[in-house]
Amino acid sequence: MLACYIDESGDTGTLPTAQAPIQPLICILGLSLDLPYLRAFTLEFLDLKARFFPGLFAGTLKLSRILTEIKGADIRAPFRTNDKPRRHHHIGFLDALLDLVETYNCRIFGRVWIKAIGVKVDGVAIYTYSAQSICSTFNNLLADRNDTGFVIADARSHGQNRGVSFSLFTQKLSAAGDPCSRIVEMPTFGHSENHGGLQVADLLCSALLFPIAAFSYCTGHVNNIHVHPDYSILKQRYGSRLQKLQHRYRDDAGDLIGGLIVSDSLTHRPGGHLFR
Repeated sequence: MLACYIDESGDTGTLPTAQAPIQPLICILGLSLDLPYLRAFTLEFLDLKARFFPGLFAGTLKLSRILTEIKGADIRAPFRTNDKPRRHHHIGFLDALLDLVETYNCRIFGRVWIKAIGVKVDGVAIYTYSAQSICSTFNNLLADRNDTGFVIADARSHGQNRGVSFSLFTQKLSAAGDPCSRIVEMPTFGHSENHGGLQVADLLCSALLFPIAAFSYCTGHVNNIHVHPDYSILKQRYGSRLQKLQHRYRDDAGDLIGGLIVSDSLTHRPGGHLFR
């Protein structure tokens, strides 16, 4: 059995102008993990956190390290400044994080939504559609492995959680049949303080996917704190590794789908621009 952890980065606020201090995109990412690896994956992640951020965990019992999160937004922050020592340190952490993800054969898939300037964002529709898309790709991964799985998303408000779970409920119990038959239950929602998988999904989404997408799609069009030329460092170092971690597959029409799908409402560039 596999688990899929879902986390997000960005917000649903409208970007009124190119200079407004609003995040110009939303990323929603799913991370798969084979459950036989869950214990080893989590314990190695706890050691990784303590190795790179010892001051946060001094005197803390090993298992209690899960309660203190290393947030992706904090990891990407030095790339907007000239703080080279912190950049170097965070690159070491990200290198080790991707080594962990690759070692345990994790896969990633999700959606990136680039906002148009001055256009209202429908956050409910974006998150719901993204969750459905992630579940569809996860179901294909499970079919490839002749396996079953379940989904844990980072908890938001009760109403938001209920709406997403209900949208999958109506799909799975549809009279037309279950399009995600290998996912054994509706998505459930966890607190990231208790799930190493959610914390790793946050780091991949917030520390890597968000800044790489912001640099790739918003440079020259959005001029605020969330778009920085030095995010190119993250793209150059980690873009190809993220690309290889994707689970992509052919649909019935023979089209390649899945992986990290980009909807660019700003300049309508294709998803491949994320890595080129």
